[in-house]
Amino acid sequence: MRFLGWFLVGLFFLSGTRAAWAQPVDGDAAVTFRSAVAEVHLDVAVLSATNQPIRGLSLEAFRLFDEGVEQKLTALRAEEQPLDVLLLFDVSTSMRTHVQKLADAAAQAFRELRDGDRVAVMSFTTSTKLHQGFTSDRKLALEGVGAVLSERFRGGTHILAAVDDAAKLLLGTPRDNTRRRAVVVVTDNVGIRTRRESNVVTKLWEADAVACALLVPKASRVGGGVIGLAMGAGVNGITEKTGGVLVRTDKDSGGEPLAEMLRRLRQRYSLYYAMPSNVKAGEKRTVRVTLSDVAKQDHPGATVSVRKGYAVQ
Repeated sequence: MRFLGWFLVGLFFLSGTRAAWAQPVDGDAAVTFRSAVAEVHLDVAVLSATNQPIRGLSLEAFRLFDEGVEQKLTALRAEEQPLDVLLLFDVSTSMRTHVQKLADAAAQAFRELRDGDRVAVMSFTTSTKLHQGFTSDRKLALEGVGAVLSERFRGGTHILAAVDDAAKLLLGTPRDNTRRRAVVVVTDNVGIRTRRESNVVTKLWEADAVACALLVPKASRVGGGVIGLAMGAGVNGITEKTGGVLVRTDKDSGGEPLAEMLRRLRQRYSLYYAMPSNVKAGEKRTVRVTLSDVAKQDHPGATVSVRKGYAVQ
């Protein structure tokens, strides 16, 4: 009887555990969950018609559809979640002035961070370099941003490969399901294709991270960079498929966009719902989140950004 009691307690605990990550399936990018796990997690951004985050929404403001069938949301979490933010700086030829402005304003931008938040810093051209691993020490994070300025700022822009490396770093960093994770790419978005976008998205989903971007004005380029952009080697598709957002800057915006991005990450929502009981191992399922009719009336023109699906293992 004692053994049976402990068994039932363990079964009850397992049934309430939030989604654990497993290896992604081949083919199109898809988040993979263990079929024994009862709950699915979604990281959601809601923007107004003027592209500003909408705050203070309740669970009843959202509708969620799994394979087109509406599901009951079980929980919502918002600004209380700590952040893991990986800053990924493009240090190709045209980026020095933009990165300098952001680095100069980093101390002010980091005031948006709270206790428990962690920052990592990487840079990239045709390869990536880690300047600072994840740390909650703002001084170390600032030193990491400052170290980016020591780079030579020349060469090509392998954006997809860099984001892929960032995802690998996240995958190797211990975490729990209470943290919100993001890669923030600072770039002019002119890249050369070096990875399959679907594979990069898969790694980000496996790491439970969204990809966001600060897009700076493009300089005139010739050759591979322009061709790469035409081939779709920028960050647009990655941000869309992971539920991230793009913030466009101008030449006079200085460092404020970095602070704005950190605020936006804070103002996202985490939604949870029970995985449908009829799922099958290996099945790939689509996910869609909208606002309720009442919320749409309260916020006309609002948009919802969320990842596109998951797969059951």
